[in-house]
Amino acid sequence: MKAEFDGAIVFELTNQINDLKISNRANSFTLADKVIRPLAPFALHELFVERDIPSTVINYVDFWEPELLADVLLKWCNKNNIKKPFLLGSTLFNPNVLNQEKSFAKTINILKQHLDCKLILGGPNNDYSYKPGMLKPDLIFIGRALHLFKGWIDGEHEINYSNVLGLDSVKLPHNAIVESPIVAQLYDDYCLTSTDVLNFETRLGCKFNCTFCSFEFRNAKKVKDSSCESLYSFFKKAKEEYGITNFNCVDDTFNEDDVKIDNLYNAVSKLDYQPKISGFTRFDILLAKQHQVEKLDKSGFHGHFFGIESLHPVANKNIRKSTKKDKAINFLRFLSKEYPHWHKTFAYIVGLPGEPYEHVMEVMKTVITEKIVDSIHPSPLILEQRENNNANQSLMVQDPEKYGLEITGVMEKTPYFPGGLIWKHKLGDSASAQKLTQRIVQYARVRDIGTKDVWEWITEQALNSKKLEAAESHISNYINKKIEYLVTV
Repeated sequence: MKAEFDGAIVFELTNQINDLKISNRANSFTLADKVIRPLAPFALHELFVERDIPSTVINYVDFWEPELLADVLLKWCNKNNIKKPFLLGSTLFNPNVLNQEKSFAKTINILKQHLDCKLILGGPNNDYSYKPGMLKPDLIFIGRALHLFKGWIDGEHEINYSNVLGLDSVKLPHNAIVESPIVAQLYDDYCLTSTDVLNFETRLGCKFNCTFCSFEFRNAKKVKDSSCESLYSFFKKAKEEYGITNFNCVDDTFNEDDVKIDNLYNAVSKLDYQPKISGFTRFDILLAKQHQVEKLDKSGFHGHFFGIESLHPVANKNIRKSTKKDKAINFLRFLSKEYPHWHKTFAYIVGLPGEPYEHVMEVMKTVITEKIVDSIHPSPLILEQRENNNANQSLMVQDPEKYGLEITGVMEKTPYFPGGLIWKHKLGDSASAQKLTQRIVQYARVRDIGTKDVWEWITEQALNSKKLEAAESHISNYINKKIEYLVTV
């Protein structure tokens, strides 16, 4: 049955107001957690535009005054003769959106008093556990389910509901890659400015299957790539119409093969400017294929989150990597000397089975004291328990004994952390890994190596500032511009 609605309001719920520490991070929330706009709201809006259905995207919902937001949206609905809209909440990592005290819930409750609307949530990591008194959505789409939503509103197929943690949900029937990577069309509705950072994808799917990873499209045999032409048009329009020159590639591993690098390089080569780009770079591949370095540099891909994870032979075997410590350190020295304009984040997992804590500290001391990286991102081993989709559990969660792990409990969920399994092995446990992570961070900070990751770095480039006030100004400018847009279109 085709879904009945006459308009859509897409709420972006990823960016949040908070200054809390997160249990599994070395650093508190940063500029990037507030500023960079996720892709899914843009993809949803484009879906409605293609069908001539009135739609608008509201970014930074957590920063709006609920009464003001509801008022301008009701005026927009009235102007466009919308009586029965979909209210769509999209988030990457925010399990807190059902909280009635948050701006989103307050706005939705006001809109429901005036409109015959349906509330639908979606996102890749939405383990929403409903309790009485919370905001209750009518439906949740779990995972990369845009194609399911599209088929539903077009009446092309029925969707199968199931009750997940007390909520009506639609789950992917399998992990096959159906959708294409998102290179967004840019619309005036987004109220973009030169201080924005825009996300893009070049591939959906990762060919690797790291044992600690719970990415739904890992171990992909068939992948889909964006075209050189779509990337060129995206970068060109961003600069020419909105003055945007800073971007983030959200691929799980950008440099997994040369095809992706060549596509980006060829697209950028046709531009009259060089964009600045950040993203995930697989360090062991870059080490093995050092010809990639120069094309990355010429493409403007200068912000590298190196998920090195471990440089210990036993731990590497457990996570299906084989990076040699001496070669890795020497390569980092080379990059530090020859590409000082790159921002390199050294990510390391503390507590992997097989790696003594002494070895972790030895590695971290080397990169910190020599300052061959720009920032560090140590993290205790987190074994995510994906309650809404068991198929996405990491191999370590599926078979912990195989990796020498014993599961001793479940971490308490918080509004900002979805929890995980408490573990131990013969060399350590969850608590000691957390303590060593904190110790490493303090060791680095007194030696002027911080935890600024590449997403905070690219956000600073766009804002031309390291201050939180610059992010607040950016968001305030957006809200004012969006209000003006909504009352005039």
